[in-house]
Amino acid sequence: MSTKKYLYGLTVQGIQSYIFETNKLREIVGASEIVEQITRKFLQEILADSFNENNLLLSAAGNIKYLFDDEKEVQTVIDEFPKKISKVSKSIKFSQAVIPVDGDLTDTHYRELEKKLNAQRNKPDNSPDMLTMGRNLNRVTGKAEYKFIIHNNKRESLDFETSKKRDNDDSKLLINKVDPNSEFIFPKEIEKITNSQSKNFVAVIHADGNKLGSTIQKIVGQTFDKKEAFLKALSDRIEQSTIAAFKDAFYSVIDNSNKKVPLRPIILGGDDLTLIIRADLALPFTKIYLETFEKQTKKNFSELLAEHNITDNDIIQSLQNGLTATAGIVFIKEKYPFHYAVHLSESITSKAKNLTNREKSSVLFYKVKDSFVNSYDDIIDNELKPNEFNFLTGPYNISEIDNLLNKVKFMKKDDFPKGALRELLTTMYQNTDKANFKWSRIWEINKNNKTFKKMNFDKSLKDNNIIYDLITIDSLTVEK
Repeated sequence: MSTKKYLYGLTVQGIQSYIFETNKLREIVGASEIVEQITRKFLQEILADSFNENNLLLSAAGNIKYLFDDEKEVQTVIDEFPKKISKVSKSIKFSQAVIPVDGDLTDTHYRELEKKLNAQRNKPDNSPDMLTMGRNLNRVTGKAEYKFIIHNNKRESLDFETSKKRDNDDSKLLINKVDPNSEFIFPKEIEKITNSQSKNFVAVIHADGNKLGSTIQKIVGQTFDKKEAFLKALSDRIEQSTIAAFKDAFYSVIDNSNKKVPLRPIILGGDDLTLIIRADLALPFTKIYLETFEKQTKKNFSELLAEHNITDNDIIQSLQNGLTATAGIVFIKEKYPFHYAVHLSESITSKAKNLTNREKSSVLFYKVKDSFVNSYDDIIDNELKPNEFNFLTGPYNISEIDNLLNKVKFMKKDDFPKGALRELLTTMYQNTDKANFKWSRIWEINKNNKTFKKMNFDKSLKDNNIIYDLITIDSLTVEK
């Protein structure tokens, strides 16, 4: 008897550019909620009573994989999904593909599905919104007016995308992952994230798991009973770990007495996290998030292996230690274009992964000083390597983050020569000899300074690259 099934996949492309098309947080929030609806709700709405949760192998961050038993149902989804998406967005690009599966699901099926999805991405995009003369434009996006509103006694043109994003800014699919009964008020204006203490800086944090793709490929390549159910359970456990890590960091760092919280999750699904947070909270939040993610994946995977009675050594070895994760943080002023910051945070995350060979949880960060930045590699070449010095001290592992933050606390003490250190940093860009002379003077003057001694600086200036990061983190908060 034939056991033919159909592996269906959908991938939303360009999620970041769609979400961060403007700098208005309420539109960013609405866009992220639309992506969450596409990922979480639309398939279930199309299939209705025939939807089987056990067949949903993946549903996170704009990616869906579902195993169908009926070819007609697959075709229905392929036909109906574009209609569903078109009601909330005309510009979201997405790919759909299906692979027939005879017998057991293998890594070959997954590779073929990805190959088909990639081929779909290369098809030309025919925009349905043809501009005609005389049509008003949204002045921010440059797209044609769909409708207008009166705001502060002024007429404001909204294109279709912006209108739908605003319609969905009250949706709480992401917030409900944290706590469906929460009394916390998550901001929809960026000004409600910043404050005078953080010098109006915010941080964009991007984090994801290490070696997850290769880990899943190893598992898919094995043959064992009820593999589809195991893969579904594994996907669920990864998401549970991510949400648990977010919640732990949230409740540890946020002042629970104030219901108006200075952060907003933008992507929270699978092993992916993107959020906007007040700058001074970013490193403490990230440290706890990474720490908890490791612990939760180790605990959840251990339980999963036992529940499914897995005896294959390759699978056990792949999962028994859980996952590590890497984070990239970009500190920006509230008016800085978010799409640049998000792109840079992803670039920093990739750099940190490469520097650590994806072996440990780590964080790398950067404070934007110019109006425009390119890739993180360009920043390293143009800014982090002045003269004979090298300011690239990260990535920091979990235990090193506390040490860095403690040193920043020392810098805020009255007897610490912070002003001299800032001047020294400027001189290091200008003249190596003068910088070395300044450092010898600082060292001589402060040789009996107890606070200075606690920093454990090296007597040789070129071995104190951490000065750059210390000044960066200190500059994000006012004196207490």
